[in-house]
Amino acid sequence: MERVRTTGGHPPSRRAAFGLLALATLCCAEPQKRKSPPPAVQILELAAHRSEGLVTIDGRLRSLAARPLEGLELVLEFATTDGRIITRQRGAIEPDPLPPGAEAEFRWQMRDHVRAVSFRIHAVERAGREVIVRNAGPHYIE
Repeated sequence: MERVRTTGGHPPSRRAAFGLLALATLCCAEPQKRKSPPPAVQILELAAHRSEGLVTIDGRLRSLAARPLEGLELVLEFATTDGRIITRQRGAIEPDPLPPGAEAEFRWQMRDHVRAVSFRIHAVERAGREVIVRNAGPHYIE
């Protein structure tokens, strides 16, 4: 019996196998991930400690944004040892607006939530736009 050859030089079954392999490769390929925006704020220094029923947070940040950040607020999410968020606290950053490349210091005191052992930092602008934070945490309370 003579093999049937196609114009491509391969038997039909082999050609079908190549087609299925190409189709499987396309179906299983990872979808292209969107690039996340670059961080607009970098936490440069941060210290958190407990004293007399209060938690004091001292820090310094820098704007990495290409434009002024208007109404910038940091949102601190305090978590327990098992990672459950037990409170969120917000604080404004001065100057407002924060120019590109500018640094700002902040110092906040809040009531001590004794179960809180760490916190993460998020940021938002006045318009409700989320701002990506470099070195967001978790940071630990001493």
